[in-house]
Amino acid sequence: MYKTIMVAVDGSAHADKAVKTGAELAVQLKARLVIVHVLMQGATAGDVRAVAELRRLPKPIREEIDALEMPVAAAAMGAGFVTLPVPRNVLKAVGDQILERARAIAAKARQRKVSVATVSGDPAKAILARARREKADLLVMGSRGLGALKGLVLGSVSHSVAQQAKIPVVIVK
Repeated sequence: MYKTIMVAVDGSAHADKAVKTGAELAVQLKARLVIVHVLMQGATAGDVRAVAELRRLPKPIREEIDALEMPVAAAAMGAGFVTLPVPRNVLKAVGDQILERARAIAAKARQRKVSVATVSGDPAKAILARARREKADLLVMGSRGLGALKGLVLGSVSHSVAQQAKIPVVIVK
């Protein structure tokens, strides 16, 4: 039935549940599992800190996250509003960590055929493009990612993917 199941992850609890669901389906169907993470471009240092297991990141990456938060703290004390972009190497390190955690969840579900990938760009478009590239027959993702308010204003990534996908999409709560 399904030969390739793709799961999109962002470090949220809903994404972890999606990995568990996708892995369990892949085991039952003897399918390949692809786990994809879209780099958190545009995320604040606080967003990155929220999903990262800081103590497990290399010290230089932790120091970069701390350095990004210092101007924000200064702004809070009256220096004005400051938003600094999170460098790509930090986003990549956190993304690798998210994928490592997802791979561990899949392994716990006894899924052996797992590949992981990091992509960048608009999350919905990047997920759909990767699904086409992987020839996925089923997409699994969490119902809500990290940005609840942003999702309400702009429309959530899972909703956008479900609307545009040409393959079945399972949205996990």
